[in-house]
Amino acid sequence: MSDRPAEDDPLVSVVMPFLDAAPYIRQAAGSVLRQSWTNLELLLVDDGGTDGSDRVVCELAEADPRVRVLVHEGRRNRGTGPSRALAIGRARGDLVAFLDADDAWEPQHVADQVALLQAHPEADLVCGRAWTWRSWRDPAATDVLSDLAFAPGVVVSGRQLLAAVLRNGAVATPTCSLLARRETLVGVVPHVQAFAGLFEDQVVNTWLQLRGTAVMSGATSAWYRMHERSISARLGSEAEARVYLRFLTWVRDRLGEDGDAELVELVDRASRRTTESLPPPQAARPGPGHPRHAVLRALRRQVGRIRGALHRLRAPEREVGPEEVAWALHRHGADVRGDVLVLGDVLALGDVRTVAGSITAASVRTLSLSLPGPQAAAGPAHPLADLSSDAYDCVVLVQDTGPVEVGDRGLRHLRRALRPAGVLLVVPRREDPSLAEDLRAVFEWDAVSEDAPGGPYAPVLRAFIPAR
Repeated sequence: MSDRPAEDDPLVSVVMPFLDAAPYIRQAAGSVLRQSWTNLELLLVDDGGTDGSDRVVCELAEADPRVRVLVHEGRRNRGTGPSRALAIGRARGDLVAFLDADDAWEPQHVADQVALLQAHPEADLVCGRAWTWRSWRDPAATDVLSDLAFAPGVVVSGRQLLAAVLRNGAVATPTCSLLARRETLVGVVPHVQAFAGLFEDQVVNTWLQLRGTAVMSGATSAWYRMHERSISARLGSEAEARVYLRFLTWVRDRLGEDGDAELVELVDRASRRTTESLPPPQAARPGPGHPRHAVLRALRRQVGRIRGALHRLRAPEREVGPEEVAWALHRHGADVRGDVLVLGDVLALGDVRTVAGSITAASVRTLSLSLPGPQAAAGPAHPLADLSSDAYDCVVLVQDTGPVEVGDRGLRHLRRALRPAGVLLVVPRREDPSLAEDLRAVFEWDAVSEDAPGGPYAPVLRAFIPAR
């Protein structure tokens, strides 16, 4: 990539709101200004902090003419959503990217995303993944790469992508890995203003997904910094669930009365499940000065200890049943497409078309078998050795055995049977700690992800073949 932009290189507008980000903003802004794609502008939106970040960004603007500083009227604190809306409305570029003031990009990030969009002119947005960045503070900490809904290089309708996210929020596009055509994005401004600090990113994603086509990026050049003030560090509260319900209502309104039936059902189901997860209204509890307060607190601690002990006793014996398998496959319904092969305990699985929800499978072949144990022959003598190569877009393996070796599982045969961009979904019905390691040995480390079990969901391991 040349240091000088060509005349026909599109201008990229990078949106970066900031609020009390003084410890990080120089690194974040610097990672933008040092991009190999130099034809960009950095829109820094002052959200009214008090730690001196405003002075830092003024210095950045004086040093580089590509930096523009935007301020809310009266330098008020409006929140992340209104701050992004302000920048989107002022963006000059044909393309818009987003980076929070505590995150960072590697130097080729923008160039790679622009190249992907140029290679796929039919696409309106690039959707990628990001590292959950913990090692910036503790070098021994593990950084985890987020999941992709579809294999790298795949072009998919935005509505298919939205369906995948509604099934499994873990595949939502991180804000720092999104690049969009401004003409598709600009209409979101009045909507994102209504979400100050939670789900404003998904409002942007959903707006784009309902209106455009996405191309998936396999790049690993975006870093989402985890610290005590980051949004992800504060998720999981009842307040978050209520904002999520408001977001789902917003999505449902965008779909309208005659909306896509699959999306309507997924939104309604998510709304019901979120509502059911909320605690019922409670009578006022006795305050710290009340005589019953200490007793109630001690009782709650004791109940918590008992529940924890019972959970530890039950956990080793936990076995996934047919209903949990059904929910797990519904969660990954976007992957159950094209020519599908279902292996394992098919009786426990039931009808794959039913349990996976609305899928786009051209054909479904089921093969009921119990995978061989460690004593079985591997390689060409393995029961799966006769599978045709490049024959399936998705293989669903319901693993009903205990731990066995890689060759005995036949994972290499399953990888061979998958086409480029194909996906293997493994639902272990019993605990199998070594399975993820074996999958990574066959499919490579960054091609494997795992859903944590919980609620009605079984654990699911997902491995994909990169698109050619």
